Amino acid sequence: MFEEKVGDGIETSTEQSPLVSIVFGTIGRPSHISKCLESIKKFTPIPYELVVVVANGHTETVEILRNTPFCKIIIEENPSGATAAFNKGFVESNGRFIVHLNDDVEVLDGWITNMLRAIGDQDTLGAFCFFDDAVPSLGFTVYGQNGKPYANFGCIRRELFESLGFWDERYIFYGADTDFGLTMWHKGYSVLPVPDARIIHHSAKEGRRSDLREQGPNALRRKWAGIYDV
Repeated sequence: MFEEKVGDGIETSTEQSPLVSIVFGTIGRPSHISKCLESIKKFTPIPYELVVVVANGHTETVEILRNTPFCKIIIEENPSGATAAFNKGFVESNGRFIVHLNDDVEVLDGWITNMLRAIGDQDTLGAFCFFDDAVPSLGFTVYGQNGKPYANFGCIRRELFESLGFWDERYIFYGADTDFGLTMWHKGYSVLPVPDARIIHHSAKEGRRSDLREQGPNALRRKWAGIYDV
């Protein structure tokens, strides 16, 4: 059964008690989303839910998601950027841990179990290692700022995420994940790279606006001036 609401509508499928909420937003890239969902289904052996924020009008994408088990769909009538979309998904999620992904990734075997094992009883944010051009044979990369890794696709305990206020919406499309990693370090927590928790990022270019790419780095420099050299 699906429950649908007017406005920022929410549709939800089969009930379960998820250990992990997997959250991402999309502007409607059905071919990429299908690969992403297939990999999640294949390589996620623990109870999970999907929370996907979809810009209004992408009917093909919504139909794919409607046929995906354990998937909550949030339809944005008036999208206001990727960071705001992620935050809507974070708020509507129910898992003890929250993972953020993009719609153009494929997860690999062990991705979530290895990360949860690494987090253990620590208050850590697990940063996945991945290679940007989707060529695993070339190796995977840990992304960082100021010598400190941040979670470009990461997992965090819900209570810690909520206490830090989710993502800063001054970063409209880019930079929110970097900023959150720096916030973790600044608050005394650690961001933990997990080399065995691998994700392939296909870096799809559809829908990207070049004029927005500098907004994130500029906002990072303004916010962290005098604290971190970004």
